[in-house]
Amino acid sequence: MKKSQRIPRKWDWYTCAMFVLTGIALIPTPWNEASSNLIAIGVGLFIGCMLQWQSYRSLPDEAQKRTGREVRDERNQMLRDRTGWLCWQAESLLFGPVAVIVIALTKHNEVVFLILGVLILRPLTEWAVYWWLGRKY
Repeated sequence: MKKSQRIPRKWDWYTCAMFVLTGIALIPTPWNEASSNLIAIGVGLFIGCMLQWQSYRSLPDEAQKRTGREVRDERNQMLRDRTGWLCWQAESLLFGPVAVIVIALTKHNEVVFLILGVLILRPLTEWAVYWWLGRKY
């Protein structure tokens, strides 16, 4: 399997910070058990971004320039746009019914975990669709 040489985007770093800050904010609330999980997820994502950053920085200068060009070329921009659109449509179709089912079957605090699950699954789904479109086109 090909090792990813992509440089982490600013939103990757923002996601790490969001999880850690949300975990810290939940410490004094009734959901304080979830706060340690959120902080652990944020730290795990941060470590993943650091590993990706280190992998990118270990490339020779020419390979870094080539990677930068690959990210900016028209084909990859089209794939990212199409990926975002398809993932947005899938989320819109699935989020409503899933939320209604979870609210009907569980206590209201479980909705928080549903939202966090969607936030975690969205980038994974987007990556999978991007990979699929990359093979298709």
